[in-house]
Formats: sequence, C-alpha cells, structure tokens
Amino acid sequence: MADVHIEPVAVLGLGRFGQSVCRALTREGCEVLAIDRDPELVRRIGRDVTMAVEADVTSREALEQLGVGEYARAVVAIGDNIEASLVCTLVLKEELKVPEVWAKAINSHQAKILRKLGVTDVVYPELEIGRRVAHTLLGHRTEYVPTVDGLAYAGIPIKSEWVGQKLGRVAELQSKGIVVMAIARRGRGMPDLARADMVLRDRDALVAVGPEDEITQLLR
Repeated sequence: MADVHIEPVAVLGLGRFGQSVCRALTREGCEVLAIDRDPELVRRIGRDVTMAVEADVTSREALEQLGVGEYARAVVAIGDNIEASLVCTLVLKEELKVPEVWAKAINSHQAKILRKLGVTDVVYPELEIGRRVAHTLLGHRTEYVPTVDGLAYAGIPIKSEWVGQKLGRVAELQSKGIVVMAIARRGRGMPDLARADMVLRDRDALVAVGPEDEITQLLR
C-alpha cells in the first residue's frame, strides 16, 4: 500500500501551544516549518521539526522569502499578542493566499475577527481545556471535547431506554440536534460507523457531536 502523502504545515508562533502543535505534527510524519521572532524559542523547537527559522511572522516579505506562500496549510499559534495574530492571519490569507489557516484565539472577540478574515478554524485552547477539566471534576468520565462554536464531541453512554432500539428511531437524539458518527461496542477495537438501522445494545457508547448544552445533559 502506498504511503499517504501528508501536506507540510507552517506553524507561526512558538509559544507553548505552537510548540505542542509542531511536535504533534512531527510525530504524525508531517514536515513542519516553525517560525518565531524569538531566537530561544526557535532553538528550543529546532530538533523537533523539519526547519525552524527566526523571523517576523507579521512581515509579508519575511514569510515570502521563507516560501510560506507555497504551503497549503498554516497554523497561527499566536494568542496573547492579538494584533500580531490578526496581522499574521491577514498576511497569510489576503497576501500569500494560503488556502487553509488555523488560528489560536484567547477570547471570543479575537475569534470573531479571525473568522471574518476567513480562517479555516479557530482554536481556543484555554477554553477547551477549562471545560474539559470542569467536566472531569463534575464526575463525567466519558470523552468530551467542546469547541468554540458551541458544539461538543463526546462519547455518550447508551441510556437503558434506548437499548433494543434502532439508532434512527431514537427520537431524543434527533430532537436535540445530536448527530451520531459511530458506535463503540464493548469488546470491539475501532467503533463501527453509525447506520440508522443499527440496534443499540447495553454498554454501547455513541460517538456524537451536537450542541454543547444538549451533549452535557446526556452525560449526567
């Protein structure tokens, strides 16, 4: 079987979040160009990525010289300096025409502006981590991943009244706007892709996405 080609990624901003993204991408076999104006941060990540360069991530000229405009994907990992985050994103989207740009946000206002600039997705690490910690502290042990857009991904345990029903006939899920993507079954490795005619069993778990408030209600 031929190896799956992974498009290289440019990561701009090498704080804790940026470094984490770089290392995770590298572990998956992705080529990474890491850029920051802080030489110490560049040095720190240098051994973990394909190339690490000291440069101003808000400078079109600097990014052009590094060939960032040739990349199909980029991550703006700047959060605390909102102005730099927005200028960097603007350069990537409007001037270098990078097709897919992910950007970190530290508040909803920054996230709203980033979306207006046309980013592919907004990442809100502090919010997501905070919600997951709170979720665990409240005793919910199933996997739960909230997003900045008010949705959440979760593994939802099967309710006793759902056992024996076909997935497509569970009215509660439909009324709450919850979409089931897969069903995890006890004793099976990978979850099975969801089908409307699948009969739910005791100890199944639904891999689902839906409005955060509705998802959390089902996890209590």
